[in-house]
Amino acid sequence: MTDAAPTAMTAPVPFDYACTVCGEPFPAERFAAPGALCGCGASRRTMELAAAVLHAHAHGIPATLLELAEDAAFPPPRVLDLTLDAALAVTTPDRRVCGDPFGGGAAPPDGVAPVDLASLSAADASLDLVLLRDVLFWVPDVPVLLAEVARVLADGGHAIFQETFAWQFPEATVEADPAAEPKRRPAGGTRKPERRVIGADVLDLMAAAGLDGFGYRPGLAVDPHYRDLLLVARRRPRLREG
Repeated sequence: MTDAAPTAMTAPVPFDYACTVCGEPFPAERFAAPGALCGCGASRRTMELAAAVLHAHAHGIPATLLELAEDAAFPPPRVLDLTLDAALAVTTPDRRVCGDPFGGGAAPPDGVAPVDLASLSAADASLDLVLLRDVLFWVPDVPVLLAEVARVLADGGHAIFQETFAWQFPEATVEADPAAEPKRRPAGGTRKPERRVIGADVLDLMAAAGLDGFGYRPGLAVDPHYRDLLLVARRRPRLREG
């Protein structure tokens, strides 16, 4: 077993140096490196997303997704996973549907169908979790995406958006100049045009769609300068007719 204890030269690492997917220790000195950190295939981004799932869906009580899946106190969530991250399969594999919203990259794994973010195939109020990664900066219409996410989430369900946000999170979203050649950024094995730099006003767009959004930094407790931010959005209860 790898000795993952910190040294005097190691910066603080969240998750107590244990994978938030399976619970196995990982080497702290590799936490900032790309690629898998753990034998289960989890990368740093996988662990951060898993931490957000545990925080939002299970109030942070289970320490890992594996514990969540095995704990009878928590009904297995119905999950739409649009991250193409195979290490997240332990989130109730029998109730997890995967999709590829990116297109144009490497062939998706077996059983993963293309997904139109403007028209999700799930039924109204049929999901407890929607997991998205690297979509807000390139999707053509953010309000349409948020409306679709709100539609498919059950009351009290959560969507988690994992993006590479600017460290100084701007107050307002900055749209790219449509006349200029857009920068392209990695997303789901492809490179997508950067149509915007997302700002804090995306929370207002979430609210308009019926979602209560907030930022979550999984490593903030151990490092006040921890930069990776996820946006979590909880589906508000729908108004019931008379």
